Amino acid sequence: MPASQAGRRRFEPGRPLRSSCQLSVIGNQLKTDDRLLHLDASLAREAFVFLSTRNHVSYLWFVDQTGRKQKISTHTSRKAEALVFLRTFDEQQSEFRKQRLTVSAFLQELFEHIRSNLSTGTHNIYVTAFADFVKLVGDMHLDKLTPYHWDKCKIERAKQVSPATVNIELRCLRAGLNTAVRWRRLPIYPLAGLPPPRVPQKQPAYFGRNDFVLLLQSIREDWLRNITLLAGVTGMRQGELLHLRWDHMDFEHHLVLRHKPTR
Repeated sequence: MPASQAGRRRFEPGRPLRSSCQLSVIGNQLKTDDRLLHLDASLAREAFVFLSTRNHVSYLWFVDQTGRKQKISTHTSRKAEALVFLRTFDEQQSEFRKQRLTVSAFLQELFEHIRSNLSTGTHNIYVTAFADFVKLVGDMHLDKLTPYHWDKCKIERAKQVSPATVNIELRCLRAGLNTAVRWRRLPIYPLAGLPPPRVPQKQPAYFGRNDFVLLLQSIREDWLRNITLLAGVTGMRQGELLHLRWDHMDFEHHLVLRHKPTR
């Protein structure tokens, strides 16, 4: 087989890829062969997979469902281990095709996992983030998600909420889709390389001593005034204040022991 053809093979849609590509003859061909760097439209529409090496590390190249070239590291420089990675990738692709899920179907599994492992507040954040995402881009198959869908969602969400909230939603989407990859519901992570939205820097607002005194004087309820005073002198957050118990109080040393709120 000529060196220019070894190590890569096109295959028909639905036909499983055989792990027979030769790694050693690809080398730095990606840097010099324009036919590999600039695929024409007809070739880009057909799935293909090949291995290459760069800086003594092997990479698996393929065309994703959008027709774009992608690569993932095999995390090895050894040919045998790279071929094992290729076979595993092929098996995962075949397994994924058998259990193809929509976003909503995956979310049922994800939310159940979050509900049993994270706090109620965190669960609600995930539900809101994914609900807004599906509302804007539609309930498609997981493997059809691309950075385009997030960019579309980001533009629309930026019209409704602050950049900080958009960042929180992006973190939720990233974590959820990473879980999909870990559970083998997705073969690759679809939002790699997405930059977070820029959040303008704001000067934090502080209460001066006189302002704080005026605030206390304006509160008529004793219980609310006491909570406000405790928050002001300790810097405790709302969740910490609302979850205080008597065993958190050290009256002997005049201390309040801060505890992370339980789930």
